[in-house]
Amino acid sequence: ARANADITAIPSSVQSFTQLPTIAPQGYQVEVIGDPGNRYDGYYVAFQVRDGAGAFGEGSWEETVAPGVEYRLNPATMPHVLVRLASGQFYFGPADGTTYGGYELPSWGGRTAGDYESAPDPTFIGKPINDIFVYRNRLGLLADEAVILSRAQDFFEVFPETTIAVLDSDPIDLSASNNQVSLLRYAVAYQDELILFSDQLQFRLGSAEQVLTPSTAQITILTQFEIDPDVRPIQVAGAIVFAQKNGQWT
Repeated sequence: ARANADITAIPSSVQSFTQLPTIAPQGYQVEVIGDPGNRYDGYYVAFQVRDGAGAFGEGSWEETVAPGVEYRLNPATMPHVLVRLASGQFYFGPADGTTYGGYELPSWGGRTAGDYESAPDPTFIGKPINDIFVYRNRLGLLADEAVILSRAQDFFEVFPETTIAVLDSDPIDLSASNNQVSLLRYAVAYQDELILFSDQLQFRLGSAEQVLTPSTAQITILTQFEIDPDVRPIQVAGAIVFAQKNGQWT
């Protein structure tokens, strides 16, 4: 039709967002490829028909997760919550969003945009969680050699909000890079930094700037002390105290 100027077929992908129509079926998913030479700038969108317009009509495109990509965390294998109910009783169990004793439990947010490359799994997926803490208004988890921090001010969101841009509030997932294996066991907030303990090395997680964001967060080696992994380090006054085995002595 007039040199492809009037009718455009969009089976599953387009080059740019401006090629998308303003009328489409409800829930129709399309990949916006972007620059063919950049494998990380593509994203996925789904069509939302305007309220009351039915299954087909005018509406808008919203970012979504790629088709066929796992997007939901298993609350049974995630950290549980301890909640004091209005009755004075306590609930301990998965954070699965159910209502218990008149209280709606929080729930772990899933992948809402992108795929395994643009919004990768948090490092703790498939690995045991060694420690859990709160740091700079983010929920923190240690797993393997990595420290994972939730979105800022949203403890139960561990996936990025969008893949189109990196937001300052996005989750942070960093590895303690070193020439030897350093499984992170404990995290202790100390002044404005986070001290991470492995069996033989200690690391500092801080920020190149005053605000902690995915682009400013960094991990550096601090000290090299062998610790007793069965004893949690604690902050005492202006120091951190940890145990070290030395033959029959500690």
